[in-house]
Amino acid sequence: MERPLDLLRHWGIADASLTRVAEGANDVFRVDPGPFALRIQRRSLLSDEEAASQLTWLEALANESGITVPRPKALPDGAPFLVRGDRRVVLLHWVEGTNLLGILGIVLGIGTVLVIILDS
Repeated sequence: MERPLDLLRHWGIADASLTRVAEGANDVFRVDPGPFALRIQRRSLLSDEEAASQLTWLEALANESGITVPRPKALPDGAPFLVRGDRRVVLLHWVEGTNLLGILGIVLGIGTVLVIILDS
């Protein structure tokens, strides 16, 4: 598969910097300038139809609900994503926010400590 930076040329982005922000089932990079989120997803997680539906849903939320969501950026030919072997590549407009997984980890840690104390 192409390097993440090289994948951006399919959206007409030639000069950008990438910062990895997540790694796992989805590898996610912040793209500057933009900013955008480049998401490289394993195709085994969702069918292409399910992934397209997910992106359509995000677009509808962005257009019709007033909820701030990462809006998909289609390829120049209108395709919602790029397929490269066992990976699906999506470009989304970046949304600033707080990583709730980090906060959840703190809350779970406090809960674990409380259980230990109360069980003693």
